Amino acid sequence: MLKQTIQRWERCISASRRRGDGHTKRKKHLFGKWVRSMSSSTIQSNDNRTTWDSVPKERVECVVIGAGVVGIAVARALALKGREVLVVESAPTFGTGTSSRNSEVIHAGIYYPLNSFKAIFCVRGREMLYEYCSKHDIPHKQIGKLIVATRSSEIPKLNDILNCGIQNGVDGLKIVDGVEAMKMEPELQCVKAILSPLTGIVDSHSLMLSLVGEAENQGTTFTYNSTVIGGHLEGSEICLHVTETDRLTEWKGTSILQPELLLIPKLVVNSTGLSSPVLAKRFNGPKNV
Repeated sequence: MLKQTIQRWERCISASRRRGDGHTKRKKHLFGKWVRSMSSSTIQSNDNRTTWDSVPKERVECVVIGAGVVGIAVARALALKGREVLVVESAPTFGTGTSSRNSEVIHAGIYYPLNSFKAIFCVRGREMLYEYCSKHDIPHKQIGKLIVATRSSEIPKLNDILNCGIQNGVDGLKIVDGVEAMKMEPELQCVKAILSPLTGIVDSHSLMLSLVGEAENQGTTFTYNSTVIGGHLEGSEICLHVTETDRLTEWKGTSILQPELLLIPKLVVNSTGLSSPVLAKRFNGPKNV
């Protein structure tokens, strides 16, 4: 279907050029093909509402917004189920945000509230991540972690953390005295510590490379330098507003930004990390949707 999308896209450009649209210019964009960029003078209608009639529309089964480690993993999982997947990423490549700016820790699942999604997903996810890394030769190591009490007044808090971790189903947790902890890590100064043997580290870039490779092998398409700037509903269908990322640096904010493409997916996953709530607020539709 994506090949057909590209062909229709090219026909749209050819038709636009034949009409001699004064505000059309050629730019390298989605799917590596030439698409049009409308100037702000064609954006606004008389009733102050953005019109989408002149914007090309394409249908796709699944769209994942954001190619961080979570978005890539979601795309892989959908593709393995036989779904047609398009990943739209605003950066020049995958994993340039939080996914490449973190401590690369595989968390055991100790701190989260009992029965919370974070607790459930972290414990199960940690098991699955170790299994995946071992199966695909991703550099990782189960090095363990010490959570320390540097003074006796902190010991009750340490016990609370221990009990929370145990209730969350984290195996192997135990209290060790300061002497034992400092044998493990001589630079420490503590009176007691929790040993978490299941905590580890992972090479996040190697992990993402593996996930991207699997997703692409299953037919997933990644488009970079392309930003979802919002969306709206047409009947029961959601339309994603997509534009070239470079246009956002040129945009003055004094007019409505016209999308270069409307994607109409059956399934949308907003995986834009810290930007997810902001992007969600840019989708126009009924308040209860």
